[in-house]
Amino acid sequence: MTTVIFETDNAIFSFDLADVIDLLSCYSSEHQVEEATDLLKVLESMPGDIRKAPPENEFFDYVVLDLLGKGKGSIFCKTCQKTYQAKQLQSFPLGGAGSDQAKHRKWKKKV
Repeated sequence: MTTVIFETDNAIFSFDLADVIDLLSCYSSEHQVEEATDLLKVLESMPGDIRKAPPENEFFDYVVLDLLGKGKGSIFCKTCQKTYQAKQLQSFPLGGAGSDQAKHRKWKKKV
């Protein structure tokens, strides 16, 4: 199974390549998102079973949120040194109601 890795300062996100390709294909063909098309080309051209999402591509941040929201993938927390499956997490809005920040989401472990 081929895995796509996306690393930030605080976490390492891992997703099945097939899930990432499915989502990017949808963004690319149904919604004509150019960034998705570019990412598809990059990820499909990489060799090996581990493929790293380009950190400079900010669009992949949205892909990560969408995949987590669908219960796909896992996250390794660099602080606590634990791995969490997406289904173990719940999202919550950032910012106050009605603010632009309320549109952004963050993830935490389900209690």
